Amino acid sequence: MSKPLDNLVYYINEKIENINNLDPLLKTIAMDMKKETSLNFKNQRGPDGQTWKKSRRGGQTLAKTGILKASITTYTHGNIAAIGTNVPYARIHQYGGVIKPKRGKYLAIPISKKAEGNSPRDFDDTICIKAKNALYIARKTDKKGKNLEFLYKLQKEVTIPERKFLGINEKMKNRYADLTKKHIFK
Repeated sequence: MSKPLDNLVYYINEKIENINNLDPLLKTIAMDMKKETSLNFKNQRGPDGQTWKKSRRGGQTLAKTGILKASITTYTHGNIAAIGTNVPYARIHQYGGVIKPKRGKYLAIPISKKAEGNSPRDFDDTICIKAKNALYIARKTDKKGKNLEFLYKLQKEVTIPERKFLGINEKMKNRYADLTKKHIFK
C-alpha cells in the first residue's frame, strides 16, 4: 500500500471507532437536554419557547413542591440519549387533559392550606354549601356554626392545560448535529 492510502485507511478506521463509541457524545447530549429542561422550569416555558399558562394557585407554575423538576433523569443506551421522569402526574402536565373523579360525582379541589394533602373525610363537622354555579365543602369553626372555613371546591372535572417541559427544539437539534459531527470527525 502507498503512504496516502495507508493514511486514508487509518483515518477511516479512526472515524469508525468514534462512531462505535457514542457513549461520551450521548452523555453530553442527555446532560444538555436535562439542562435545557431545567431552564424550561426556570423560565416557565416549553422547549418551543411557548410560555406556560399560569397556575391558578399562584406562585411558580409546575414548581409547587419541586418534585417534578427534581425527578428529571438522563438515560443513554446504544445510540439513544433521553431524559424523562417517573412522576405519575408528569404526563398530564406535559400533554394537558381532563381529570374526572374515579369514584363519586365530584373532585374535591383544596382551596385552603388546611385542606391540602387531606381528604374531605379527614375533617369533622363539614357541610356542603351551594353557591352560584359552585359547590363547596366547609366546616364550622364555632359551636353555633356561624363562622365557616371553606376547605374544598367540588367540581365534576378539571381541565389541565398543556405545559410542555420535555422536548427538543430546532436550536437543540442543530447543536446536537454539530456535537455529533465533532465527535465523529475529531
